[in-house]
Amino acid sequence: MMVCDMLEELGDKVIAEAGTLKEAIEVARVADFDLAILDLRLVDETTELVAEITRGRELQFFFLTGHTSDGLPGGFRNTPDWRSPPSAPRSRR
Repeated sequence: MMVCDMLEELGDKVIAEAGTLKEAIEVARVADFDLAILDLRLVDETTELVAEITRGRELQFFFLTGHTSDGLPGGFRNTPDWRSPPSAPRSRR
């Protein structure tokens, strides 16, 4: 089940979901929300700019990541994060 589905099942309202960095930046700049859940990586980009915008607006966020806190961008090492389990190793053929 996706995070958005789980949150809605718990009674929360999801106001936006972004699949690209460009979409995430736009949401961070204009949307009214209580909490942003940021995946640290979107394909080959990071959401560091999104976190900066969100923090600048004094809105709450945390990172959803498979990285340790050492893997978070420098200015966000003390930001709350929820670590997802590491991906299963891929078999080599």
